[in-house]
Amino acid sequence: MASKFHSGLSKDLSLMINNSDDHNVIIQVGKNREFRAHSYILISRSPYFKSAFLKKEFQTTFIVSEDGFITNDNVMKFKIPYINPIVFEIILKYIYTGEVDITGQSRLIVFELLVASDELLLEELFEHVRDYLIEKQAIWIQENFVLVLRTVFKLASYKKLQNYCIETICADPQPFFTSKNFLSLNKVRPYKAIIPDRIYEEIEEFYFKGTLPKKTTLPPRTGMIKMIESNIIKPILTFMITNWI
Repeated sequence: MASKFHSGLSKDLSLMINNSDDHNVIIQVGKNREFRAHSYILISRSPYFKSAFLKKEFQTTFIVSEDGFITNDNVMKFKIPYINPIVFEIILKYIYTGEVDITGQSRLIVFELLVASDELLLEELFEHVRDYLIEKQAIWIQENFVLVLRTVFKLASYKKLQNYCIETICADPQPFFTSKNFLSLNKVRPYKAIIPDRIYEEIEEFYFKGTLPKKTTLPPRTGMIKMIESNIIKPILTFMITNWI
């Protein structure tokens, strides 16, 4: 019978993050935040870093001791300016310990964590954050449809979140069409032909006159969800949203 002591292992590895005297990697995140790490852990835990090390996509610098002498060791330096340092700190802890706690983080940080984990090919973390957003932060997604849609329709890895957004909009399109950020999407007018006339007219009235859509036109479509998988409704809405983004 095999005994497992994962908690102790995780605790010991977490100490390496703060006590990284033997580090051989410096990762510059954002504008100027630096994180020290160990190449063998990064390689074993992240396909992104494994590929980067194989392709030698880093700068090499030499360690200078206090007396001014250059040691035989060298440090590899990565630059990842497009990731929020707060997000990367969460990712680094996950890489070292397999633990992540996002309950106290802002919803925007959690969404940025989703994007960053996809960028760094951390599939397990990506799926965990994605499911957390869908199951625990549905209201935030609906309030930020434009931001979410612009991101999730870029890559196939977001398929589950794509479907969730489409199904949510089909069930109740009013929050999406009346969002204050709706007009920031690329031109909607070319798609007038596939938008029902009454809905199109009410959308125009809402933005030009501030008149709310009539409930008789845009009710929550509780009975229409079964039709989403049809050959007409869902493909049309997917086409509309994809091209708007």
